Amino acid sequence: PLLTPLFLLFWFSPRSLEIIDFFHHFTVDVAGVGDICSFALMDVKRHGHPQWLSAGQTEASLSQRAEDGKTELSLMRFSLAHPQWRPPGHSSKFLGHLRGRVQQDAAAWGATSVRSPPTPGVLSDSSSPLPEAFLANLLGQPLLPPRDLSPTA
Repeated sequence: PLLTPLFLLFWFSPRSLEIIDFFHHFTVDVAGVGDICSFALMDVKRHGHPQWLSAGQTEASLSQRAEDGKTELSLMRFSLAHPQWRPPGHSSKFLGHLRGRVQQDAAAWGATSVRSPPTPGVLSDSSSPLPEAFLANLLGQPLLPPRDLSPTA
């Protein structure tokens, strides 16, 4: 209680115009919901990053993009957690394109020998401990047999 007024006065006061500007530019009205932050809509067209497979689908300027593909990551996570949810137009296109790339990577990975590392692709990061688990979750079905992760293997 003692530090909060000081924090508000000395930290927020100089940034108040930036905060108001953010609310002004990134608040949208959604029918039946009210005013919300536009980032919460996970709109790839408005806040997508071109390096995250949304090139050609996004119209986001540098100031409107979410950092480090957070819109795309949020969209992927939400669609995995809620499989019955149907995303809006551009987000649906993004997820369809992503599933296609994952299937291409999985097919290329399956075509290589068992001992060779996966072909680098959009999602097949060889530093990831279990990329097939991520692929299986994304597609909703197992693609590859599970790896034996015991120390003797």
